[in-house]
Amino acid sequence: MNTDFNLIKYFLSLLPLLFLTFIMMSPKKMFSNNPLLLSMILCLLTIMYSIHLSLFMSSYWFSMIVFLMMIGGLLILFLYFTSISPNEFINFSKFTLISFLMKILLSMMIIYLINLFFINKFNLINMWKISNEFIMNLIKKNNYNFSSSNFIYNYPINKITMFIILYLFYTLFIINKLCLNMKKPMRKFNN
Repeated sequence: MNTDFNLIKYFLSLLPLLFLTFIMMSPKKMFSNNPLLLSMILCLLTIMYSIHLSLFMSSYWFSMIVFLMMIGGLLILFLYFTSISPNEFINFSKFTLISFLMKILLSMMIIYLINLFFINKFNLINMWKISNEFIMNLIKKNNYNFSSSNFIYNYPINKITMFIILYLFYTLFIINKLCLNMKKPMRKFNN
């Protein structure tokens, strides 16, 4: 019963990150055709995810590794897309900017009201402490060691690590095949 309640509090602590994620992804028309804006969203989401990870871990190295993998792997892919796509101006209508700002303000108010009404039960600092206790109980139960670099290769995290490795290998393979088929680099150089 107590672990279920801690699990609920742990998922409630993820609500601010989920709100910000939905805000960043919601205006489809605003971010649909420009790869620079998509890479900016990816950077912001990676930074938020790394900050969120660093709050739960006792050391910051795991969040730094995740940040460097995302920036190093995926933004190079967006660099290729940017060099292929034509140079376009980014035009925003006033309606999309106002709706985007309203969504940000609405989510900030929701987060503030959640903290205000549930100040004793669901305070953000208490949620971080409870979620940290939940993670530590999980670690004690499964005998994990965060100080060891083998943590990312052990059972619960190894699937995520393998997915990232396979995804980056797949993108490397596809880009290599594209360059070999065209017999020239993907980026145009002005001579």
